[in-house]
Amino acid sequence: MTGPRRFGPDDRAVSIAVTHVLTIGITTILLTGLLIGAGGVLDSEREQAARSELKTIGDRLSAEMESIDRTATPDADERIELETEHPSRVSGAAYTVRLESKSTGSACDVNRLDNASACLIMSTAELNDDVVVPVNVHEDTVDPGAVNGGDVRIVYENEPGDDPTITIESAT
Repeated sequence: MTGPRRFGPDDRAVSIAVTHVLTIGITTILLTGLLIGAGGVLDSEREQAARSELKTIGDRLSAEMESIDRTATPDADERIELETEHPSRVSGAAYTVRLESKSTGSACDVNRLDNASACLIMSTAELNDDVVVPVNVHEDTVDPGAVNGGDVRIVYENEPGDDPTITIESAT
């Protein structure tokens, strides 16, 4: 007999462990990239939804204001109130509505609002910029104001000796 047998270095099992570690590492990197990419798309979709909701609410308010303005009798002593119902939040965030006259040199004074005498400026924390909606009412009837989103009261008032005014108030 020849002496005790010695075993040489054996690397056969190492390749399986390395393969598992590499597979887990690559999978983790791919999933992380996918989650980060999906998060960016989600933020973009949330902004788009908020902008769309504000535009829709603004269009409805604008149409309601224009309707009151058309309904009013020019030289009559009258007060017309219209309570409107709108969501109090868009994309999970509160919003504000500002009514401004184009003559004040505000955000209403932009090219796309050439034919409008006023505008509604809709803003929320979800967006970096405001959504501007034109309002076509008689010149010089707009009394600027701001309300929180939700139920809004539109008021047209024409008292003898004063110019008629149209404004927005909180309905609650």
